[in-house]
Amino acid sequence: MSKAALVEKLASREIFEMPQEVHYLGGDSYIPAFFADHRFDTKALYAVSGSLGACNGVQKFRFFTTAAESLGNRTPLELIELHELEPLPSAVKTFRFSLRKR
Repeated sequence: MSKAALVEKLASREIFEMPQEVHYLGGDSYIPAFFADHRFDTKALYAVSGSLGACNGVQKFRFFTTAAESLGNRTPLELIELHELEPLPSAVKTFRFSLRKR
């Protein structure tokens, strides 16, 4: 991916970066490796990340990597790998709603 494409994906929230406090890389950006992992459909990753909207990087990472009962005790990443995308929009909606209640 070119730098320009990366900047565009970050601006559209289709890819996210982790805050500096999380990754301790001395100011370098850290984008989760699953965006470059061939096991995952990038279009699905971009769509889910984008649908999480203004959630910060830590919140988005937690969404992708935390198993949920509503997803059959699987993570969104596991479902994306299995191409089982149907339950993800509802899971995103529930996740975003739970953040507003805090």
